[in-house]
Amino acid sequence: MGSSDYPAGSDSVVSGPRIGFLYGMQIDRPRGGGTIHGYQLARHLSALGAQLSSWYFDAGETQLVHGYRGRELPRFLREIDCLYLRIEWTNVSSTLSWLKALRLGALPVIWELNGTPAELQFSESASAIAGMVSRLRRNARACDAAIGVSEEVVDFARTDLRIDNVHCIPNGSDPDLFMPRGEPRSGPLKCAWIGTSQAGWHDLGLLYELAAALARAGSDIEFHLFGNPKGLPADPPRNVVIRGEFHYEDLPRELARCDVGIHFFRKSDPPVVGSPLKLFDYMACGMPVIVNAPGQQARIIEEYGCGWFAEPSVDAMVRQLMAIAAAPEHVTDRGRRARAAVLSRYNWRANAEETLAVVRSLLRSRRG
Repeated sequence: MGSSDYPAGSDSVVSGPRIGFLYGMQIDRPRGGGTIHGYQLARHLSALGAQLSSWYFDAGETQLVHGYRGRELPRFLREIDCLYLRIEWTNVSSTLSWLKALRLGALPVIWELNGTPAELQFSESASAIAGMVSRLRRNARACDAAIGVSEEVVDFARTDLRIDNVHCIPNGSDPDLFMPRGEPRSGPLKCAWIGTSQAGWHDLGLLYELAAALARAGSDIEFHLFGNPKGLPADPPRNVVIRGEFHYEDLPRELARCDVGIHFFRKSDPPVVGSPLKLFDYMACGMPVIVNAPGQQARIIEEYGCGWFAEPSVDAMVRQLMAIAAAPEHVTDRGRRARAAVLSRYNWRANAEETLAVVRSLLRSRRG
């Protein structure tokens, strides 16, 4: 390795920073959510020259991340320039921030926040969530910089966790994997939904209600649901097709056979916020998106003209979907805008470049 103007323990200028990448999940087998984010971030950080390593008691080597075993913790801490943690609400991940105290010399800690504990309101009490936030705030004293995936998450980090150095880096898609279909659209309008059906923040009840109302109105619009069906409501309407789970690399081909993406959040107080991966995968496939909640997804729809905000009532949504189905040229046009937005901004390469810029800036600020 070459010489470096970073602090002691860093050879990061020529070869790229050495990042202690404690992501908390098996990213070499992406299936959904965090594993996809971790896999894509690690893949692109590595391609950009960063050296990733991890430490666990049962650590295993992967193509992207070098693994240190439990007894190798001192060596792990010596051989990294910073610690990158995906923060989950169990507080285990945030507690790992204090590993910095075991190393001689500075060890900057970066948190990745993909939402807020508000998403637990469907399964946890308000007092339990408040306790989690309190523990996160205490551990945040060891955090030197944070990445929030949306403006709302950034505000949570600054206001509730009292982290000053926070950066907004949205999630994205892989436009080389998720691509538009080659053949012209035909048949009824097909609306796609991807997700973890067990997650309480998805409004699958609204989706079923909309599908049933469309069927009663005589529409041939279909809804194709991808993901583990375990948490789906019983008795789906006849125009709902349960597609089940697909491997990450097989999903794009199936998804691209649909025309429009659906993203419905349940109404809640406080609202659930984040940067939904499904939104960007729909867009990468050249599919415009229908959303029903404010936040990042609504801002993207407005800025890029790549979808629609759902009407406030089911009856109005029925009319809206039927109008969309009757104007395929609008679907095509907004789908092109959706893919263009992914190519120019909302892709994993851009996500990794911005993340690496945060890492480099933090390391430079600790020089000397």
